[in-house]
Amino acid sequence: MKRRAFFRWLAAAGALYVTAAPLAALRRHDAPARGRFLVAARTMDGSYFGRTVVLLLDHDAAGTLGVIVNRRTPLRAADVLDPRSAAGGRDDVLYEGGPVTRDQMIVLVNDPGQPPAGARPVGQDIYYSLSPHTLEQLFAEGLPAARLRLFVGHSGWAAGQLVGELERRAWHVVETELQAAFTPAPEELWYDWIQSLEPAGIRVRGPGDPA
Repeated sequence: MKRRAFFRWLAAAGALYVTAAPLAALRRHDAPARGRFLVAARTMDGSYFGRTVVLLLDHDAAGTLGVIVNRRTPLRAADVLDPRSAAGGRDDVLYEGGPVTRDQMIVLVNDPGQPPAGARPVGQDIYYSLSPHTLEQLFAEGLPAARLRLFVGHSGWAAGQLVGELERRAWHVVETELQAAFTPAPEELWYDWIQSLEPAGIRVRGPGDPA
């Protein structure tokens, strides 16, 4: 039930808005690169990527791989992973990483020590992996949930596709501390950052906000 319910939830999911989070210093860039963030322009409202912040995990001539970092789901790791595994007692929140390969999980790790086996660097002690073995090992080691982000699915662009969207000004490319991807209030990232990138004078309310 839980896995099916999760994918039904994904189809109807939208970003939520809670309380204000600190505004990190943003540095604008013209081009995407690993470790930078894509912030959806206000004109993207109503689309799948409306009001999202995407962390770019890889970007080269072949294409781009990223994950949405501000869409929490109502499910936990133990809801969808094998209860006999090290995930059995974990309550790590699952995030909606994007519309591509929703049957695959990506783990983002904040590890200032030794890089996790099988993980690729993003920058600033942040790594990612698509390997279930890496995730199992991190769980077995008891890595705190605050240093993990688990994403179901990812966001991907073929060669030249993201460049076309940037030319249409669908995204802002920014760089800031990668720790922003681990904020305890991820739903706030877009609302806070868009005020700096596209000042509107009045803060935009999200779905579910009081009138």
